[in-house]
Amino acid sequence: ANLPAAASARRAKEALRPSSTEIAVEEEEEEKKPTKADDQKAAVPSPPPAAAPPPPDLRVDRSSEDKIKQLEAQLAEWQRNQEAADLKTHRRIVELLEQSADKQKLLDDAEK
Repeated sequence: ANLPAAASARRAKEALRPSSTEIAVEEEEEEKKPTKADDQKAAVPSPPPAAAPPPPDLRVDRSSEDKIKQLEAQLAEWQRNQEAADLKTHRRIVELLEQSADKQKLLDDAEK
């Protein structure tokens, strides 16, 4: 029996068959093609869009206004606190950098 020839014939036959990926791509392309039903749907004009509903009543009662003002005040306070903390942090960083530069200068002077 000529096994290598049979194996190479089988490999050649397998190479001609589409891979599962190729089959999936072809199926996807088939699904995307318009059908007669799609053509008929496109021919039927769609109804005009419905009128937008009236805007909701935007009146805010007094308690809601008070709550909004309270939350805005709280937010402003938090922002001020955050800015103060950021400033304090930056000052500390500058202080440490200056100390480091001074120590490095002393080391450089000592090496001379």
